[in-house]
Amino acid sequence: MLYRIIIYFYRRIRYNEQIEDSMRRNDDYEYLYYRHLRKFLHNSKKDIRIFATYDDHDMGKDDIGTDYKFKHDSKKQFAQFWGKVTGRSIERPDGIYEDAFFSVENFRIHVIMVDTRFSRSAWAPIALKFTIIKLIRLAFHFFQQFFFKSFSQREFSKICEPEHPRGFIDDPPHILAESQWQWLQHRLQNVQSDLIIVGSSIQVSRINPNDGSETWGLIPQERARLLRLLENTQKRVLILSGDVHYGEIAQISPNIIEATSSGLSETWPCAHYNQLRLYPPFHQTNFGLIDLYHNGSIHIQIRNSSASIVLQHFLPSLSPTVPVEEQSLCYSRDTEEQ
Repeated sequence: MLYRIIIYFYRRIRYNEQIEDSMRRNDDYEYLYYRHLRKFLHNSKKDIRIFATYDDHDMGKDDIGTDYKFKHDSKKQFAQFWGKVTGRSIERPDGIYEDAFFSVENFRIHVIMVDTRFSRSAWAPIALKFTIIKLIRLAFHFFQQFFFKSFSQREFSKICEPEHPRGFIDDPPHILAESQWQWLQHRLQNVQSDLIIVGSSIQVSRINPNDGSETWGLIPQERARLLRLLENTQKRVLILSGDVHYGEIAQISPNIIEATSSGLSETWPCAHYNQLRLYPPFHQTNFGLIDLYHNGSIHIQIRNSSASIVLQHFLPSLSPTVPVEEQSLCYSRDTEEQ
């Protein structure tokens, strides 16, 4: 028997850039998406849990951070939509994040969604020439997307050229607000589990500071702090990420592995350099799937648009360390109030 019980959403579920011109919500689009999602959940015979947090275009402009002037409005809209879908509140004063734990057979799983957008330091201004170069590359990418959709995986499999150097206004810069760091540390120290699943909209495994694309590696001290907290749990950790428009699996440490799946509708012709990557990346449309078997073994998969497995990795069986007393799903707000 296997269990597939979690769906993560954190990549361009809806675009909020129209807020720059108007504070009106795209109600027709939202209602259509909500209606189809609710129909899917209603018709499914599986026990499905949904966790959501946003990335750049969900909050506003591309790669925007804490300097986005409409971030509170975006947070409210995102929380309202997913609150209707999940039936619970996911909004906090400093972002969209939550955690939950549930039991499968004799194993306790701790799910954590972090917000890498709301409090991330603002970018420092970049030179005009780098802006022009980026626009040219984007134009070339969309030209390839439109005219060469039939290209094979091999033809698109290459390393992206280094982008312009990026810095931050804050010194030191940060990804999470200190309040979210304290919350994360508290939850990791106080929730007993056999497996920790962390949802991060941006990749953790890439560590090249000269890569201009957004990643935890651009702020090494934040990345080190996150990994230190995770390593201190001495549990197996699975990080699920997106953002880059290709799929890959990376081994960060003996206990920490990252699976990246992106995206469902848009691809990217190259992959960023990642020395921790286990297999060649997959550049066509894809989605991720994690199977947990009754014996505690874990099967990580990246699947293409036909649902065929294109990348996979197996993790050995978990060893239950915590007695399971209940099978219900519990959220951190409930446990904190008890």
